[in-house]
Order: sequence, then structure tokens, then C-alpha cells
Amino acid sequence: MAMDFLFLNLRTILFCALTTMTVFLQTAKNNSHHLQEMQTTCRAQTPPIIRAQKASSLTSSGISDFQKIRQKVWQKWNLLHHSVKVATFRTRNQEFEQFFKTVGYFICCKDINGLMDAMHMRHRPEQWRLFIDASKTSLKAVHLHNGNKLPSIPAAYAPSTKETYSTMNNILVEVDYKKYQWEVWGDFKVTAVLLGLQAGYTKYSCFLCEWDSRTRGTHYSRKHWPHRQSLTPGMKNVIHKPLIKPSKVLPPPIHIKLGLMKNFVKALGVKGLAFTYLCGKFPRLTFEKVKAGVFIGPQIRQLF
Repeated sequence: MAMDFLFLNLRTILFCALTTMTVFLQTAKNNSHHLQEMQTTCRAQTPPIIRAQKASSLTSSGISDFQKIRQKVWQKWNLLHHSVKVATFRTRNQEFEQFFKTVGYFICCKDINGLMDAMHMRHRPEQWRLFIDASKTSLKAVHLHNGNKLPSIPAAYAPSTKETYSTMNNILVEVDYKKYQWEVWGDFKVTAVLLGLQAGYTKYSCFLCEWDSRTRGTHYSRKHWPHRQSLTPGMKNVIHKPLIKPSKVLPPPIHIKLGLMKNFVKALGVKGLAFTYLCGKFPRLTFEKVKAGVFIGPQIRQLF
């Protein structure tokens, strides 16, 4: 009796094991068939790998989208063969090298009309202004469009060069300024150098009027100053012949705004209500910065 019961249990366990294995094998077979269908579908939808011949045909056909995608991204997506190298960006400057030349220590544009034609733009001198500025490492001159609807065009670049009269003269000569007579835009230091004014602490530092920088008692009370009649070398802090006409100078708006704010704060009394309001308006500024009128554009816009 015990043997029959044991045999029955073994037969039941074996039947369950066989049933479970059959179901597992059938499920694995179905999953394998489904996996093959998915692989077939993915192969049909995956774009073909771009090889060297196809890549060269793409670049020669002028597809701009191809020029914007780097080599590593294409290879990461398995769209570019590992033997293909994208070198379009290495030669994009060769088209414009013919319009520039090296003169001594700086590089300048020798044909502005040809450069703008190559960039599919039309050069009209009255629609462009020449911006000149220097940093700690270089001196740059750039053509800016009036209205900023077109991109800026490089005019000259001089590394490790400061804003001096001789450097400005060389740049204006090489870019053929006398022919085009652009309006010039720069900070007050650039404007003073271009007009031949003396650098540093001068008595007559303005190129528009004879404002006396040393009569501090009348700076905030006198409103009218005599106009500067001429820029004659040797008179009223003019040491060189002007390189451009005063009528071609565009005053920098940001410097004017900062200067007006600085003079306005300096005219306030430190113990007055207006100065106390400024200190409370900008609590992160130190007392010395507020007293010196050191403000930036966003802070000025909060006041006016």
C-alpha cells in the first residue's frame, strides 16, 4: 500500500515537471520567433551605414545638414562607418582666405566688396559701421550692420597690440577707409586716439566741446560749454592729425549711460535721502561702490 502511494506521488511530480518544461519550451519558441520578427523589422527601418563614397557624395552635393553633424555623433548612432572621417570644417576658411592679407603684425581685409559677395551680401558703406575695440590680448576691427539684421564682418585683427595712434592709422589705411568712409564706433579712448587727442588726464578731453575737466566746481552747475571749433595739432590737447572726421564718430551709448549714472551719484550728498535710498535699493553693493557710482546696465534700468 505504501509502495503504491509513493509510486503515485512520483508519477504526479514527473507529470507536473514534464508539463512545466513543455510550456517553457513552447514560450521560448514563441519568443524566439517574435524576436526574429522584431530584428527583421528593425533592419528594414534602420538607415544604411554611410561609407566613404556616400559621404563624399553628400559633401559634394552641398547638403548643409551634413556639415553640421560631427563625426562622433554619426558613429555613435551607427550611421557612419568607422573608417569615414568628416573633415568639412577644416577647409571652410579657404573660401575666404583670398580676401585677407597679413601686414606686419596684424591681419586685415583687403577686399570688403568681394568678401561680402562671397557671403551673399551687398556692401553699402552707409549701411555699415566700423567698430574698433581692444582687450588685454588683441585689437579688433569689425564691420557691424546698422540695425543688426546682418552678421558682423571681420575687418582687422592684431594680437598683443594696444590702442595707439600708429596702429589705428595702419588699420585704417589697409582697410581702405578713405574710400568707403564708414561711421566709426568705439569707446571714448578709441575715439580720442582716432581724433588725435592726448591720452590720459587732459584739460580738454571732449572732441565735441571745450568742457574743462579741471573746473570741478562747475561740473554739476554749468550746462553749456563752447563748441570745439577745430582739431588742430598743438592746440587744446590735440597732438596728432585726426584720422577720421568728427562727424563720422558714433558715441557709445553704454559708456554714456554709465558715465551719466556715475556723475549723478557723485553729485548726491552721502547723508542725503537719495543716497540712502540707493544703498537700500542695492544692498549687495558696498558703500564705496555706491559712492563711486559703480553700477551696471540692469541696475540702472531698475532705477529709470
